[in-house]
Amino acid sequence: MAFTFIIMDNMNLFIRNDKLGGPMKVIIIGNSAAGLSALEAFRKIDTVSQVRVISKELPKPYSRVQLPYYLKDRVDMENLFIRHDSDVEELNAEILIGQVTELDTTSKKIYLNTKQILAYDRLLICSGSLPFIPEILGIESSGIHNIWTMEDALALKDAFESQKRVLIMGGGFIAMQATWAAAQCSMETTLCVRSVIMRRDLDDHARDSLKERINTFGITLMEGTMPEKIIPNADGTLRVIFSDTHSIVVDKIVSAVGVRPNTKFLEGSDIEIDGGVLVNDFMQTTVQDVFAAGDVAAARTSCGNSHEVRALWPCAVEQGAIAGQNLTGDQVAYQGSLNMNVTELFGLVIASIGKFTQTEGFEAWTWYDQKDGSYLSIFLDGGVPVGGISLGHAGGVGILGMLRPYIRYHRYLGEQRPDDLEQELQMKLFPGLYADSNRFAMTFSSQPG
Repeated sequence: MAFTFIIMDNMNLFIRNDKLGGPMKVIIIGNSAAGLSALEAFRKIDTVSQVRVISKELPKPYSRVQLPYYLKDRVDMENLFIRHDSDVEELNAEILIGQVTELDTTSKKIYLNTKQILAYDRLLICSGSLPFIPEILGIESSGIHNIWTMEDALALKDAFESQKRVLIMGGGFIAMQATWAAAQCSMETTLCVRSVIMRRDLDDHARDSLKERINTFGITLMEGTMPEKIIPNADGTLRVIFSDTHSIVVDKIVSAVGVRPNTKFLEGSDIEIDGGVLVNDFMQTTVQDVFAAGDVAAARTSCGNSHEVRALWPCAVEQGAIAGQNLTGDQVAYQGSLNMNVTELFGLVIASIGKFTQTEGFEAWTWYDQKDGSYLSIFLDGGVPVGGISLGHAGGVGILGMLRPYIRYHRYLGEQRPDDLEQELQMKLFPGLYADSNRFAMTFSSQPG
């Protein structure tokens, strides 16, 4: 039987649905976006259960996505942190520094590398992701860095200020930001990628524009190749031999070839994993009383895919909030993840949402600004937006933001392309507040340039 408790705490009314019949022992593995979002959501409902948060790094959480900006002095150290020291304590939770090495779902216990064994009634896995290590001979050599932890960023900060030559491996957001940071530090910079840059994040037109901008920074771009061997030299430099047998010598290497869900500690448990930890609409795993959220979770998407990992900060926050509510015994359904990225690369503002690659069969509404090369493309299926991409014009970011509910909830927009999409969206979303000012208007042409 489920019980509903009404709790008076500091003259505030809290309602907690507790299916276990009393205060619980709750453990949250992870102290970043998903874990903190879950803790906040949980405490809005349950103020009495014991909560322990396991953190394998600093007790003070920070933003990983901001680390490349720290390298190029766009963000200082203090602004990397996303919470104050006292925030978790104010939420009546205990932080334990350690790493989970094993989970026993039968006895409901977790084991830490600190030799601690902790019991739980309900468990939330927000263990995030880890850098992918490519299979390259010599990849463990000294002088090769990831850019994933605060420790990584501090080591690279020193290297970027004192070294001359760097190789960046990878073609995603982290690799591109690291490349931009290195170029701004006047380093001789080479970027290599197995296929093409931003393969999943840009369309062909945006990619070509980005390549042009990369060239203006004097960066050597090598697409379609990766190192086969890295050989340390006696003077501390690194000789890198590529698949076509040519080689270069660099002072440092940054490996940013992708991430993978942090699930190794779940090996041997009965939690089902397929790419990530499989969860249902309520962020529950295949084991009772165990939930997952964030980069480690394979959850439903708004476009209909039943299980997919979205290693994006907004998705982690959303999933964490749903999981936190459901840890209390509630049954709140997750509406599905929707990818949306906004970033600045080499002076270009780039934004994308939903489906914007492999869009054959979809209708495309496209605007080009002949003056500065900015453009906006929206893709629709029967009048329903499914995705879009914007490059170079700040107004495009706002339009994609307004399109988000249309894409996520499959709302009909129209069959005909409006001359002014921003005006159309403002009138539909804010009919009582719409004001005709500072609209994003681009001169339309059928081809760029």
